Amino acid sequence: MSQRPYSDSTAQMIDEEVRTLVDGAYKRTLSLVRDRTDLINSLASRLLEKETIVQEDIVEILGERPFESSRSYKDFVQTAFGEDADKMDARAAGPSDDDGDESGHGGEEADTSAEEGSGSESDDSE
Repeated sequence: MSQRPYSDSTAQMIDEEVRTLVDGAYKRTLSLVRDRTDLINSLASRLLEKETIVQEDIVEILGERPFESSRSYKDFVQTAFGEDADKMDARAAGPSDDDGDESGHGGEEADTSAEEGSGSESDDSE
C-alpha cells in the first residue's frame, strides 16, 4: 500500500467532497434526461435513420447552443481535422446522386475504414 502525503482525516474529507460532486452530477444528469426525453428520442430516431449525423442535424433537433461559443464549429473542424466543415458534413451525409463526381469518393471512405479497422480485424464480421 502506498503512503499518502496527507492524513486519514484529510483523505476522508476528500472522499466526502468527491462523493458530493459525483452525486450532484448524477442527480443533474437524471433530471436532464427526464426533462428532455423528447429531444433524446428525436436524436435517437435520427441516428437510427441516418446512422451518421452532422452538426446540422443536431442543431435541427436540439436547437442552437444556449450560450455563445468562443469558436465556431467550422473553426474547430478546420483546426482539429485540417479540412473544411462543409466537406466533412457532406462526406458524413454520404455520396450525392446529383454530384456526377466519379473521383472515387466511396473509395476514400473504404480506405479510411480499412485504416481504422486495421487494429482489430474481428470488427469486420457482421
